[in-house]
Amino acid sequence: EIAQLRLAVEVTARGFDDIVADLPRIIATPRGERAVEGVFHLRARTDGNGEGYDTIAASGPHACYLHWTRNDGPVVPGDLILIDAGVEVDSLYTADITRTLPVSGAFTPIQRRVYEAVREAADAGFAAARPGVTFRSVHEAAMAVIAARVAEWGLLPVTAEEALDGDR
Repeated sequence: EIAQLRLAVEVTARGFDDIVADLPRIIATPRGERAVEGVFHLRARTDGNGEGYDTIAASGPHACYLHWTRNDGPVVPGDLILIDAGVEVDSLYTADITRTLPVSGAFTPIQRRVYEAVREAADAGFAAARPGVTFRSVHEAAMAVIAARVAEWGLLPVTAEEALDGDR
């Protein structure tokens, strides 16, 4: 079973590699999000049963929509693209990988700052997750990082602590 789950993850990761390798063609396609979906679909169908769920390929402003699956927009250099995709292998195990990638191949300084803050928050949540711990505790660990970073950037009208008090 573990080997099959690892296979699903490996095939899914190869699908992401395929997308990155094909970004120049994807950028040139008016509906680049669909091209992302198609590139991933090819990997899913050739190395597995198909996608385990609808692929999210949300570029630019579409990344702000929760579970965007229309995938009908352009993929523009300078933007970020959120990809959430998973391959279902023959054993019916499905991987689930979500990544935010810079379309141009490198983050701008602001994009990097936000990306690193989100990664730091995720790491804090993972560190807080243990048997017997409530979801709320994991959530609070991640939100403490987000509040601290947003406050550092001057985007909160109150302190990070005050902002978090409203969440309790």
